[in-house]
Amino acid sequence: MVKLRDILITDIQDYIEWFTKEIEWMDYDAPWEKEVENSLDVENRYKNIYDRTKQFTDADIRYRFEIDVDGEHIGWVSAYIIDENPDKLAIGIDIPNKNNRGKSYGKQAMELFIDYYKNKGYTQIYTQTWSGNTRMINLALKLGFIEVNREYDKRIVNNKRFDALTFKKIV
Repeated sequence: MVKLRDILITDIQDYIEWFTKEIEWMDYDAPWEKEVENSLDVENRYKNIYDRTKQFTDADIRYRFEIDVDGEHIGWVSAYIIDENPDKLAIGIDIPNKNNRGKSYGKQAMELFIDYYKNKGYTQIYTQTWSGNTRMINLALKLGFIEVNREYDKRIVNNKRFDALTFKKIV
């Protein structure tokens, strides 16, 4: 069963692995920003996230959750504001281990994340990707997002040009 939860201290080791060794997922999540990190920097960053998360109350709006499948930490969902416009909340997902993809975990996690924001009063949610990330495009379409903006040739990945895409869903 897929559920979203706050980060646990034991998740930090997963992040060290995902950001230093098991990095194939970075080829799809903003690969123009891809940078392999050292384990101490990753550990410190996620310890800070863990410490901040402990201070949240149920009233606080969360911008990230960990994806848990039957007790196994498999990735995360996160959100950000587009162009400093609080009405343009964008969500995304990362499932680093290939063995956990293609099993509908991502779709279920995104549905839970969308419901979370719907319950917080959001009436529309965005997601952004690039035209080379067909898995994310297909997921967005399955979830009922529609393309609302395309910036042609905006991203360069492996010396090829790709479009930057923005999708929107009314919730």
